[in-house]
Amino acid sequence: MKNLFQRTISGIIYLIILIGALFLGKYAFGIVFIATGMLALSEVYGLAGVIRKKLTLPGLIAGAFIYTVVFLTVSGLLEYRYLAVVSIFPVLFLIYALFQPAVSVSDDVSRVFLGWVYVIAPLCIMIYLAFPAINSNTYTH
Repeated sequence: MKNLFQRTISGIIYLIILIGALFLGKYAFGIVFIATGMLALSEVYGLAGVIRKKLTLPGLIAGAFIYTVVFLTVSGLLEYRYLAVVSIFPVLFLIYALFQPAVSVSDDVSRVFLGWVYVIAPLCIMIYLAFPAINSNTYTH
């Protein structure tokens, strides 16, 4: 019961921070979501068992960069052609992982990619809620 109470309180605090970030502007929104994404991504890596710490930090950095490029593109600060840079990161990460000494590179790389798919991709899709295309991608809150 204590765990339920603690989770409820932390959920309420997160909700207050999230609503406050929405009203403070697009950059506060982006900072709160990238911080949330990095915390969630590190939690997923811990739960998925990314054993090699040499892959955790580059996975977090790549996830932050992917989110930042998508955020800047959707907010109108970058052109859409810069989204092509996002497709390079999985390839670069795979090359980096192959040159690291390990027993099970494929397991750890797939777990890092899993974090990108289950954490970073939904956060990138949520950006479109704050910058809807119907409003010509301007911040609406």
